[in-house]
Amino acid sequence: MTNDTIFTDGLSYFEPRQSAPEYIKGSIVIEPKRFVEWMKANGEHLSTGKDREGNATKVFRIDLKIGQSGKAYAALNTWQPSFQPNE
Repeated sequence: MTNDTIFTDGLSYFEPRQSAPEYIKGSIVIEPKRFVEWMKANGEHLSTGKDREGNATKVFRIDLKIGQSGKAYAALNTWQPSFQPNE
């Protein structure tokens, strides 16, 4: 596994506008065509998650991070647990 950041394409995060109520923490904008292409290109990073009913499903885990510039960005979470066989 590599430590290179995989930025999302077609999914963007924006800080809240100055006049937004305190409970608004930001906005996420999705460009469906670009985001679907990005998901297809990164399918090897799908992991197992659960849907709202608790059923197992494939998911992308995306982290919201703060860059050195102080601005937020979305990046693919590629962490996978390492399983050690019982000896």
